[in-house]
Amino acid sequence: MLWNAVRVTTGTTNGQISALLLRSARCNLSLEIEGALDPSSLISAELAIGQYQRVVRLDVYLTADVWPLQITRRLTDASIWPELQYLALSHYVQDLEQKAFVGLRISAPQLHTLDLYRVAVRDWSSLNEAFPNLENFTAEWIPSAASLLPVLPSFLALRTLKLLVPQETLSADVPPSFSLPHLHSLEIDAMELRADVLSVIVSNNSPQLTSLRVRFHRVDMRQSAIELSSPRLTDLRIENVNAASADLPLPICFRPVPHALNTLELIGVIDDIPAMIAPSLRRLELAYTNIDVERLGSALSQCQDVGSLVFTALRCTSAVVRSPPPTAVLPRLTYAVHAQGPGELLDENVQQLFVRLLPPTVVQMYIFGTPGPSSDDLRPVLEDIEFAAPTQLSLEITDGALFSLKDDVRDYTRMFDIDSGAEYLEILLSRPTFCAHIRKLEVEVVHAAQIVIRCAGSLPLLEELGITYPVDVDQPYDKNKIQDALQDLVESVPAPIACPRFKTLAIQVYRAPITVLLPVALKRALAALFSSDETCIEYTDLLEWVE
Repeated sequence: MLWNAVRVTTGTTNGQISALLLRSARCNLSLEIEGALDPSSLISAELAIGQYQRVVRLDVYLTADVWPLQITRRLTDASIWPELQYLALSHYVQDLEQKAFVGLRISAPQLHTLDLYRVAVRDWSSLNEAFPNLENFTAEWIPSAASLLPVLPSFLALRTLKLLVPQETLSADVPPSFSLPHLHSLEIDAMELRADVLSVIVSNNSPQLTSLRVRFHRVDMRQSAIELSSPRLTDLRIENVNAASADLPLPICFRPVPHALNTLELIGVIDDIPAMIAPSLRRLELAYTNIDVERLGSALSQCQDVGSLVFTALRCTSAVVRSPPPTAVLPRLTYAVHAQGPGELLDENVQQLFVRLLPPTVVQMYIFGTPGPSSDDLRPVLEDIEFAAPTQLSLEITDGALFSLKDDVRDYTRMFDIDSGAEYLEILLSRPTFCAHIRKLEVEVVHAAQIVIRCAGSLPLLEELGITYPVDVDQPYDKNKIQDALQDLVESVPAPIACPRFKTLAIQVYRAPITVLLPVALKRALAALFSSDETCIEYTDLLEWVE
């Protein structure tokens, strides 16, 4: 058997590497060097790198403050690596300010991918001749990224570029001749971004660009808007990390507007968003920006293939159409989120648009914030539970907080903030077979009674029931109310409920100022509600049973 994958790490011996190289015969090699190498393993690494003429892939992940000569010698001696196609150099150290400087000086005519992590090249301009066929270039956490920018056009075959320098300002004076004619994908992550630099790259200078992802904390505008031009874009994400604390979203301006987007994600920036939405759209995320709800709804009505929809802290600039056409529903939507920003309320017009876009068949739906949706708004997505297939439901209801319904088999989720869960629960209980599919319940005592009264004497899948009683810290504490509520639950069930799989009953009292003392007879009566071979009763430290 020929072995062509060679890995050197701490403890690797010369004998092991010699045996691997012997078995590999003359095959091309994939070489990985990793960790804090001891003197013995450094000798092994040097032996392996000595086979550089047949190395196709080289991955170096080192933790030493200074890279040892045994590793760098063949990377800096102008040697020719005729088979090398993939090169990754990564420097992992605890001091985030520390970088490894490598005088990278090799020739690799077949190299198509170069990944650098915390590794700086002393002379970027030397790489274009060394790697004439470089297509994919990632530079992450490198210093002086600005010196790299003007060199990029010399990589004539470049198709994918990632500049991930979240600690740096990405700024440079790029020449008018700057051009990346074959660039298809661009990803930028910078602490501060000079807007005109982005405008130069995302323009006619990169006519083949189809994917753009930009992330920044600050922008040096130098102009009224970030002007971009990439009509062939299919995937677009622009994220202002500080959007939550910004007064206004940053303006961007596409000229012309891309009309074939599959992914559109704008966080903390604003443009004519409805104009960017086309039938090709598959994923939409909008956050911390202003939207014309009516135009957005109209634009989305032509989108039949959107699978993911995320709205966060959106502010409406127009009234929503109250009787939208049926085509406004996104029929293939599987994942949907509407969330408020810090210290803000949900915009009610945006909320109305969000719920009207939901098909009953949406798999995962989350609404985080207040005011919450009405039971009428959510009736379609609560009623559409397919009980013919295997289903095991987990239901959690906490008034003034959360309503959560999950199907543990199919990853089905309905989660949203509520004032009271009674109306939503009533929708579920209107389905005759709902109770037959409940595996786990965590509800306040009032909702526990609501369920056991309607379960027709059977909860065949129920394994766990958590009954909670949250004490209102703003109201006088009353132990009798807690006892009465639990006693009412017992008395609401005329006969034990058939629960062959039932295991755990948890009684939880939250925020009581002192320990709540309840009679043991009540504990026995609660356990007797469920016909099961063995029931374990758990309770919080604030609860104690006494004779």
